[in-house]
Amino acid sequence: MFNLRGLTAERDKRAAAVPLSDGRRLQTFSANNRKTPDWEKLRFALSNLHPRIILRNRYSLPEIAEWFFSLTVAAAFRACPKLVMIAGESSDHRGNRGLFRPSRVRCAARRLSDQQLKGCSAMPVLLNATRAETNRQAVAPRSSGKAEAALESPSMLQRAGYLLGNPLKNFLLPAGWLRRQLKLSRSPLLAESFVRPGGWRSMEIVYRNATAVDWFDHQALRDNPMAMAARNRRKIITRKITHLIGDYGRASAVTIVGVGAGPGRHVQSAIVNSDIDPARITAYLIDLDDDAFDFGRALAGRLGIARCIHFLRGDARRIRETLPDVRAQIVKVVGLAEYLSDAQLVELFRALREVVAPEGSLITHGLVDAHGTGRFLARMFNLRHTQRTERHMTALLKVAGFRVAECVVEPAHVYPIITASRAA
Repeated sequence: MFNLRGLTAERDKRAAAVPLSDGRRLQTFSANNRKTPDWEKLRFALSNLHPRIILRNRYSLPEIAEWFFSLTVAAAFRACPKLVMIAGESSDHRGNRGLFRPSRVRCAARRLSDQQLKGCSAMPVLLNATRAETNRQAVAPRSSGKAEAALESPSMLQRAGYLLGNPLKNFLLPAGWLRRQLKLSRSPLLAESFVRPGGWRSMEIVYRNATAVDWFDHQALRDNPMAMAARNRRKIITRKITHLIGDYGRASAVTIVGVGAGPGRHVQSAIVNSDIDPARITAYLIDLDDDAFDFGRALAGRLGIARCIHFLRGDARRIRETLPDVRAQIVKVVGLAEYLSDAQLVELFRALREVVAPEGSLITHGLVDAHGTGRFLARMFNLRHTQRTERHMTALLKVAGFRVAECVVEPAHVYPIITASRAA
């Protein structure tokens, strides 16, 4: 781990040249060992820095620093432009050193530039423990994409709100009265959810994440863990498809099949973000309902990829009736599995196995009600999801003839996102 006591005179001298707004001097420390940190723990530490909360969640300074040392200077300050860590030397009443506690954290509201940090041999991190910082979005780990988009996760205060609010909205408050209050809101998301819960229009509103028009709208868009998780899912899956297009596109033309695709935003965004000529990409977007196709075609026209996008109406469980001769390197099943039973999902996966090329990839996901919102969605909007963990999804994929190559759980811990390939 990191040695917080052995700060050399040279490092102290360099750090003294970087003044902080409260008159203190920035201390740096060295990295002797760089293990892969627990991202969940670090995310909490970096995105939820309220003094009263820190007392209940102790994170060691070395663990937090470990992740920051793995980033470049520029990436670290894109992640947390106002976070500066000050190494504490005192120990608690049990003799433990380096615990992350308010008594050892000094607030400093100054953003240090890359040039200021250039002389430091270690990456300093600024801890700004103001309450306003508590609701900041969590940051994504470093990726090789063109633009790193921040991922979101409920803050500790929001999680505390779920614990207090879920019993009220799930059991105690009369459903009819609560539904009437929600219908009084001017929220576009709530209005759409009452008409077509979980539909593509609702998802577009969630993805757009516009400024909330009232308190209920803010709760639905910004404080709702399902909305956060949906935006995370979109970013992660779009990034994954983008990388796969680049990998497959180096050797040959790329064929993509999107199942339950709606307007096909994931696929279309990935095509635009990739470095492959759209003329070498063919995407077939299949859905039982063609309601979203006009919106999707208009989106493709705006993005300049209309020629490579084909919308098809049909049942993917009988996909050979719709696409009799297609072999796809990338098959995407997003936003559909949670509405199917195990038997229906296995049937779907078996049908898609005949479409996936031998070297191809299937991208799908499970769903876990990690924050207790499922009962509220069912009670208010009659929106019911089938929950499946990573292990459950892996078992179903195995039965259908796939093997899991990768699983990424987005930061809100709602969607385990799985990439699978055909089993031998």
